[in-house]
Amino acid sequence: MKKFRILAKKELFENKLLGFLVKGLGAFPVDREHLSPSTFKTVMTELKNDHQIFIFPEGTRNKEGTKELLEIKSGFLAVASKGDCPITPMLLYRKPKAFRRNYIIVGEPFYLEGENPKRLTKEELELNLERYLKVMNDLRSELDEKVEGKKSKKNK
Repeated sequence: MKKFRILAKKELFENKLLGFLVKGLGAFPVDREHLSPSTFKTVMTELKNDHQIFIFPEGTRNKEGTKELLEIKSGFLAVASKGDCPITPMLLYRKPKAFRRNYIIVGEPFYLEGENPKRLTKEELELNLERYLKVMNDLRSELDEKVEGKKSKKNK
C-alpha cells in the first residue's frame, strides 16, 4: 500500500494539538498566500519516494454549501506535470458534518496531455484544466444520481 501525504493550510498547524493530529495523518503545512519553492521541492521529493499527494485544487472548502466547484488553483497541474504522475479526481457529496452520512466518489486516474507532459505550455495547462473541470462535473452528476437514487429507494 502506497503512503500518502496531504497538503494542508498552515493555519491548521497553529494549534499544537490539531497540528500534531494533522501531521500524524501525513499532512505538511502550505502557506497559501506565499507559496515557497521549498513546498514544491517537498512535494517533488514525496513523489520521488513513491508517496501519493492529496491536493485540494479549490484551496478551501465551499462554505456556501452548494455543489458548485470553487475557482480551481492550477498549481496541482504543475505538480502532476513535473512529477509525471496521474491525477485521481475525488469528490464529496456534501460538506462533512459529524455523525452525518456522506458519500465520496473516486474517478479514474488520468495523466495530463501535451507534447511534453513534463513541460506543459500555458495553452496545454489551460486545456488540461478544462479537462479536469469536465471530469469533476461528470463525477458530480454521477454521484448526485447515485445518492438521489438511494434516497428515492428509501422513500418508497
